[in-house]
Amino acid sequence: MAASPLTPDRADTVALLCRWHGGDHGALHVLVERYLPRVRQYVHRRLGDSLRRRADSGDVVQDAMLEFLRYSPRFQVENGRQFEALVLRIVDNVLRDQHDWYSRKRREIDRECSLPASSVLYLGSTSGSLRPSEAAQANEKQALVRLSLELLRAGDRQIIILREYDGLTYPEIASRLAINEAAVRMRLSRALRRLGQKMREMLGDDLE
Repeated sequence: MAASPLTPDRADTVALLCRWHGGDHGALHVLVERYLPRVRQYVHRRLGDSLRRRADSGDVVQDAMLEFLRYSPRFQVENGRQFEALVLRIVDNVLRDQHDWYSRKRREIDRECSLPASSVLYLGSTSGSLRPSEAAQANEKQALVRLSLELLRAGDRQIIILREYDGLTYPEIASRLAINEAAVRMRLSRALRRLGQKMREMLGDDLE
């Protein structure tokens, strides 16, 4: 049976990702065009009229998908199904945020903490861990952290970014979020635990 046009075959998706990693921006746009219908259907089903009241949903979804693929760490998957599941979850999170702060912060982190061109995170059920090359492990762990960060709830992402990337003190975060320091410590501890869980899920191929 022929593969569904919304779920391109394994070789095609993986090949496009490899071309994107190599700097082929045309491959990025092909990926977006291929998966955009499925992502749009998913977002309409999940967010319904609330999204359509704010803006043209097609433009919003496409922008969210492009933003993620441009500014996330580069990753490799086993097949089209896995790529689709990852993109659906992250685009859903991006749209749920609906604020400029995190979009700006994602771009700042990408500029300030960019990974080497050769760093690609492999996400597959057979991996079990990061690639074995010792020289690449640190870069791949950083990529895993940043990709897993995309999957967290907005509040968890924000407090981790404020502390770990912006380097704010607990009193500064408390002032920024209008909560007390004890609440900051508790929220950060919980957010970091959830981040660790997401990292384990990513390596375990638990994307759905």
